[in-house]
Amino acid sequence: MKIVVRLLALISGIALCLFSLFAFIGITADLSSEALWVNILFYIFACIMPGLGGFFLCKWAIQAGKNKRRKYEVLENTILKVAENRGGRLTPIELAMDTDLTLDEAKALLEKWALKGYVTIKVSEGGALIYDFTGITTEQEKQTAKGVSEF
Repeated sequence: MKIVVRLLALISGIALCLFSLFAFIGITADLSSEALWVNILFYIFACIMPGLGGFFLCKWAIQAGKNKRRKYEVLENTILKVAENRGGRLTPIELAMDTDLTLDEAKALLEKWALKGYVTIKVSEGGALIYDFTGITTEQEKQTAKGVSEF
């Protein structure tokens, strides 16, 4: 639904800019010194205002998509830092405590990442689901890592 609103805003903005351009051409073609103040009012109300409105509608429609992606990237980076601080293992409760996510959002996001293979789900002795970020290693693991040829 939101993409439909952004698309309509973009189309409306382009239409307003085109209207403004055609109005500018039309008014400029019919310049007469007798009605100069009328032409100035037409420039303001038929060219400048719709043109500015169209420009800002287009700008909003384009920026809205970028902001959504940027927010997700910041959230993703925050989650990875939380996982790193907790040794590469997280529960949804820990993630919800350390971020602005609700418990349901944290659980849904971790499950989505598990389906994509980014994290591995493990079960603790108490039955809690633990999401293991296998790409995050401790300093000790990095120091004792073996070369690829040793395998």
